[in-house]
Amino acid sequence: MGQPEFPTFEGLVARAVERFLQSAVVVDDRAFLPSAVRPTRLRTPPPEAETLAVIEEQEETPGPISDSEVGDPANTPLNAKEIVDAFAARGVVCGVLRPSADDTDEVRRVAPRAIRRSDLVIVDWHLHGDDGEATIELLQDVVREAGEAMRLVAIYTGDPDLPRVARKLIDRLGAVRIDDVSVEIGSMRIVVIGKADADAPKAGAVSENELPNRLVQLFAELADGLVRAAALSALGALRGATYRLLAGLGPEIDLGYVGQRALVYPSSEAEDHLLGMLISELRAIVEDDEETRACTDANAVASWLKRESENGRGGPISHEALAAAIETDPYDDDSVRALRETHAEFNAINLKKGLTEHIAPTAEAAKKADERFAMRMSLKLVYQRPERILSIGTIVADDGGRYWLCIQPACDSLRIKGSRRFPFVPLAVVTSRFDYVVDDADATTYLRLSQKPADIEHWTFKADPAFRAVIAKGNPPAFVTTGRRTFRWVGQLNEAHAQRAAQEVGAEQSRIGLAESDWLRRMSK
Repeated sequence: MGQPEFPTFEGLVARAVERFLQSAVVVDDRAFLPSAVRPTRLRTPPPEAETLAVIEEQEETPGPISDSEVGDPANTPLNAKEIVDAFAARGVVCGVLRPSADDTDEVRRVAPRAIRRSDLVIVDWHLHGDDGEATIELLQDVVREAGEAMRLVAIYTGDPDLPRVARKLIDRLGAVRIDDVSVEIGSMRIVVIGKADADAPKAGAVSENELPNRLVQLFAELADGLVRAAALSALGALRGATYRLLAGLGPEIDLGYVGQRALVYPSSEAEDHLLGMLISELRAIVEDDEETRACTDANAVASWLKRESENGRGGPISHEALAAAIETDPYDDDSVRALRETHAEFNAINLKKGLTEHIAPTAEAAKKADERFAMRMSLKLVYQRPERILSIGTIVADDGGRYWLCIQPACDSLRIKGSRRFPFVPLAVVTSRFDYVVDDADATTYLRLSQKPADIEHWTFKADPAFRAVIAKGNPPAFVTTGRRTFRWVGQLNEAHAQRAAQEVGAEQSRIGLAESDWLRRMSK
């Protein structure tokens, strides 16, 4: 089966978003299900009656709360069935919560928990007729829970003055204005959307049936980007393969894990072994997913270049020429010659130096993009686990501002009783010919690895008894030697980059000095 094709970059992002989105939650005190009248008993009418029958003891589901009951025409009702059905048509499961004015209401208590698990959040502005107070209180919890996470929240309201609602979000939540009806708080975006009213049509208002399409569009705008689209598609692939993955991890392998834990010490080391196995399973799912690869292939890059050019974010070279150059082997003379025959703009460009500066609108933008991508490729990110363990690949800075790379093998960084010496190689701060890029003290720093055995230093650290490893303490986290010397944690190379650094240092140490003919040595160069 071939990879899917997308006519535009926006279509590619929209497809990735559709694969990812699975859940939505609506919080609206005026949510209702359309009345469903069902006769329960028929009575024979008197002879003089004009009707054939009269329905008695009608049973009906809750209908919309009338405006007279609420007292605020802006607090418009919400048809829960329409919105749930519209989301279901897009493969999204939607839950509707209808809180009461009672402070002990169970719905108000569980709403934050439901919001935390939902991909899309829709909240009414006028809960119980107030002017956004209850919604702001709820959003404060959402902001606090989200932290640096990307979230989309929609304020779905019948208020006639949507910009006023956005201004109040700015005043009360410290949000930053995007436009008249959109604000952001860090990576969270809040959009104010008007409820459609058939009796009083308003420009730009959205009906319950149209709301899912609008939110998918807004989420695609928020999640815009080539790499982010690939990430969303990969996450969608993982979500789609969840139950297939679980089926292959049955209880028949539990005993094997328990046996592994019994054989290693400390036994907690087996936890990392199991996590490594699970990561391998997840990686296989993503690598085999054709739609995720379609977000990263030549067609995806070409559509991204076209979109950037059309939006005025490209450089002077056409997007067609750049797409051709990106797929050209810069080290193959015939390929480069063929490119230059069709695109003369590359005659004066050395493809071996890369194309980022010719794609970005400015040299500074190109530099920052290369730096960000390099860090993502080489450094291990810290998401939740707070402990920084001193091991191979740990980058630290001493009190004098000098940088060091720990090259202690991972097996010698664990199961420590008492204290242990750790080897470090210096990392010189440079402006060119660098090996690593790190963010430190709000500045981007280039570092070059020293491979000279004579530059290796050793310091002794005491292990944390609970972890049986050397743990960084304090804020900012730092490692302290037994001689009270402090090394501030800067970053952690991922496993492959850390092993390569250690191999390069080890190779330099294993050089063999020979007594040989100097003429012969020179001829071999």
